[in-house]
Amino acid sequence: MNSTKITRWKIPFLLLMLIGITTACIPKTFEDLSCDPPTMTDKSPSLDAPPEPINISLNIDGSESMPGYLTNGASRYIKTIQLLDRTFSISDLVEYYRVGGPEKQKISRSKFLEAIKEGFYYEDRVTSNLTGAIAPQKEGKELLVLITDLYQNQGDVTAVNQKIRQHYLNQEGYAAGILAIRSEFNGKVYVVGSNRDNFNFPYNTEGKPIEKLRPFYVIFLGPYKHILYYFDKLQRDGGELIKNSEFTIFSPSNIINNLSVMSELKNPGEPIPGLKRPFSLNNGKVAIELPKNQPIELLEINPNFQEEIPIEYKVSLPILNEYTLPPSANSIQAKISKSKYYDESTKEFISSSKEPTIERKLLNSMQFSNWKVGSDRELNFTTTIKPNELPQANIYFFQVDVIANGLGEEDWWQNWNCEDRDCENDGSKTHNLEHFLQGLKSLTTDLMENNPIALARLCYAIQKN
Repeated sequence: MNSTKITRWKIPFLLLMLIGITTACIPKTFEDLSCDPPTMTDKSPSLDAPPEPINISLNIDGSESMPGYLTNGASRYIKTIQLLDRTFSISDLVEYYRVGGPEKQKISRSKFLEAIKEGFYYEDRVTSNLTGAIAPQKEGKELLVLITDLYQNQGDVTAVNQKIRQHYLNQEGYAAGILAIRSEFNGKVYVVGSNRDNFNFPYNTEGKPIEKLRPFYVIFLGPYKHILYYFDKLQRDGGELIKNSEFTIFSPSNIINNLSVMSELKNPGEPIPGLKRPFSLNNGKVAIELPKNQPIELLEINPNFQEEIPIEYKVSLPILNEYTLPPSANSIQAKISKSKYYDESTKEFISSSKEPTIERKLLNSMQFSNWKVGSDRELNFTTTIKPNELPQANIYFFQVDVIANGLGEEDWWQNWNCEDRDCENDGSKTHNLEHFLQGLKSLTTDLMENNPIALARLCYAIQKN
């Protein structure tokens, strides 16, 4: 065989070998890893579209602890009664009740409007009985609205909360709303839980600043969307009356609109020891290049780095509205719902569930802690990466679901509250208020235990070198 023929034979063979070697060195690139959360329905009704018609039960506390709010004939209490009447009187499904004594008394609308006069409270003297107002609903849905100063001892408060759970919060889609308003006052403040039976003291708000006015409350019980609609309407129509007031909704299911997905570094300018945050990952065998809108955190661990790596993050929580209580930090948990690793034999990312030993290590390779819900309704937390738990040099994918089964609380609960004799001469506080609100929070949390709220979905692709 001459040399020319040998050369012609070798050249194609060498080219095929070179192409094969070159191809073998090109890592497989993935551009389709996904962190898409499940679609959630919008739970916020339009401000301009009232919900479907509903039975409305408008109740007013007729006990002797209320007449002091009628001072000067134009108090915030009087204006609130008139505002509520304008808000609900356009419906044909409203019934009016005077609360007090063994059972609440059904009254006419004109009689309800007499609550801006002292005679309404003195013509038939009754004691406060809020448990009697929280009655079983009629057929169909009902929105119960109750105006009261919450003059109740702790036993009464517990009974009221139990009635609220029994007749309202236990129903799917129902909630409890509290509108807290400070009003001018000149009269007797009755103290429950004091060491002296039937103790009361005079209180006059004339010349006092807004924070020293006497609180009263409008309690809303019924479907969440109706409470939200009327809260929005009262905010719009109330004007100066609603300023310095507080709105809170207790709901076991209506907390956020959509899952958070994009996590940001809490201190973006600071380097993280042992870690890089590249725009893509590539270990020579597999590469990950993602579109900018795919919220997957790409992390690369430095070679031979073995120490735990804490990373501080923040996530914006899309809380439904300003009235909704955010989740409590101590009720938040994170669970790795998916873990995958690149398999060279199949050239694909496969679930670690097929290899129990690998899965155990991957589930231990990430830890989540230091949950904090900020006043700006941002969720702050720490993700700790444990390089030693990652089985070998490879690229791993994690999907993490963040859930909560409890609600937080608000500062005004304590600021407006007093217990026993701590404020027997301070009419700007409400006895046992915090006990009542904490009770509503506990009821709501109990209902969330078996149906925790999904808050966020976090995804990480981690390259161990």
